[in-house]
Amino acid sequence: MKVIQILYSGLGGHGSVALSLLEADKENKWQHVLGFLGVEPVVDYYKNFCNKNLIQYKHIRSIPKKPHKSWFDLYKWLKSEKPDAIIAHSSRAALPCILYCFLNKCTLISVEHQPNLLKSRAEWVYTIAKLIFSKKVVLLTKKYKEELEDKFSWLVKDRKISVISNGIDIDIYAPRNSDNRSFRKDNVLVIGMAARFTKLKRQDILVLALEYLNKNYSTIHWKISLAGAGAELENIKKIATNSPYKNDIKFEGYLEESQLIDWLHQLDLYAHASEGETLSTSMLQAMSCGLPLVASNVDGVSNLLAYYHEPSLLSINDPVEFAKTIADLVNDRDKFYLVAKMSRSIVIDRFSKEEMFNKYHQLVIS
Repeated sequence: MKVIQILYSGLGGHGSVALSLLEADKENKWQHVLGFLGVEPVVDYYKNFCNKNLIQYKHIRSIPKKPHKSWFDLYKWLKSEKPDAIIAHSSRAALPCILYCFLNKCTLISVEHQPNLLKSRAEWVYTIAKLIFSKKVVLLTKKYKEELEDKFSWLVKDRKISVISNGIDIDIYAPRNSDNRSFRKDNVLVIGMAARFTKLKRQDILVLALEYLNKNYSTIHWKISLAGAGAELENIKKIATNSPYKNDIKFEGYLEESQLIDWLHQLDLYAHASEGETLSTSMLQAMSCGLPLVASNVDGVSNLLAYYHEPSLLSINDPVEFAKTIADLVNDRDKFYLVAKMSRSIVIDRFSKEEMFNKYHQLVIS
């Protein structure tokens, strides 16, 4: 059975989900093909992964602010590949995928990655089209489904909707040495965040929070490490340059999987500042590595942290409040260790990639 996944060509959550589905298919139930759609060229990590695993892939280049220009190329490629099923992670691929599946008896599974709160008008149009024409629409959380039901009760049908959480390779994303974390003898504490640098991510809050932490909780030497790339990177670097603690801020750039795991093992705490998420793969990866964490009190984050039953891990998007939330967790050693232990357990119980693949496979063959 040939299954094509359509995803964004640059860095982002699409790739983590798509590659996890490939890795979890231990019995080769699918013939995997990847279609990368985007202005950016396919990132080297994706290309290397495909070449190493003998996965066929294609880059369909889109034009900024004119996604329709790439639709014909995508449709033509799908017609040449003749897939049995399409998993569309990219909303911009929705319309050509819908047309192809309608004309060629192909199963279309559309995945909603973009937080509802942050959707543009065009993205809402794509969502409506998916709900009407896809065989199945995958949502990452129950809360996401409730939000769609509130907005489009007449469109959201249980028979068409499947809630499937992102899955993580818990064997690769494992704690360093053991589940028991210990504070450094030199009293240095490194906070990390991994995400694309966009206006929806708030690395600037962490950069500004660092100054408050070092001034007001000076018994600890606080440092921040930021992994990722993106359009807002230079703006965040400018903010960091003006910080009196600029030497304690490190920009790691884009990290491939092995580098990402090594980087996570160097952290003492993971912090995720964002305007909204659907379900953050970066947070799940950090949790799987047994890291304690603090994050923004926004949709898509608060529902994930609800598994901890600890509201104090959430902060409003304000540098001072974020700093205080981090310091409160670090200064309560018992809670710090408990949250670290719970992080790993939550992912093992609820977010394995094998469980994710099995659920997608049932959609493909049903």
